[in-house]
Amino acid sequence: MKVTDKSFRSNLKVNDVLVTKEDSHYIVTENQSESFPYQIVNMLTYQVKEKLQTLEGHISPTGFMLNIGHLKKIIDADNYESELVITFKKASL
Repeated sequence: MKVTDKSFRSNLKVNDVLVTKEDSHYIVTENQSESFPYQIVNMLTYQVKEKLQTLEGHISPTGFMLNIGHLKKIIDADNYESELVITFKKASL
């Protein structure tokens, strides 16, 4: 038996955090471009993964998103607080 979770919403909101099955984390942000006013940014590298014209209809009912992959979860913009912690691996001189 195969159970498919079809609870993913298809519309995004600014500041939503997208967590993939590979444990990559992306955030939905506003972009300065008029033709692509939104973007998906990797939270670790700050690299833009995808530019979007709208926030609607990007996620399939099974949680797949083009150029991102399969999502594990979407953390709603209203349900988290971000904190930046920098830990040095090796002291530099």
